Amino acid sequence: MEEKEVIKADINQFIRDVQSAGYYNKKIIAINCQLEVINTELVGVASITSKNYMIENKKPFSHQRMLSLIEDESKLISQRNKHEQFILSVDKLFNRLPFNIQFMMVDLYIRELNHTKVAKYYGFDRAYMHRLIKKEIKKIKKSQCDR
Repeated sequence: MEEKEVIKADINQFIRDVQSAGYYNKKIIAINCQLEVINTELVGVASITSKNYMIENKKPFSHQRMLSLIEDESKLISQRNKHEQFILSVDKLFNRLPFNIQFMMVDLYIRELNHTKVAKYYGFDRAYMHRLIKKEIKKIKKSQCDR
C-alpha cells in the first residue's frame, strides 16, 4: 500500500515539475531581458559611423555603480543557470514519454488549455486521458528507479 502512495506522489510531483518548467522558461526570458538591459548600461549601444565603430549612449558611471551592475549581472546569470538545470532535469524524463503523451501534457500543463477540450481533441474521455498520462509517467518513473 505504501509503495502505491509513493508512486502516486512521484507522478503528481512530476506533473508539478512539468508545470514549473513552463514557469521557469518564462522566468529565463525575463532574466535574459534584464541581462540585456544591464549589458546595455555597461557597454552602451554600438553603431557604425563613416569613420569607425563608435559607442553611443554610454552613460558615465561611478566605479561603485559599475560594480553593482556587474554583481547584479552575476546574480541573474546564476539564477538563470539554476532554472536551466531544473528544466533540463525535467526534460530528461519528459523526453522519454511517448510523443502523444508529451503533446497532451504540454497542452494541459504548460499551455494550460481546458482539460475537456484537450481530451476531446485527442479522442479520449477526460478521465481516461489522465489515467493514460499517469500510466506512462509511472512507467518512466519505475524505469528510473531500476537504474
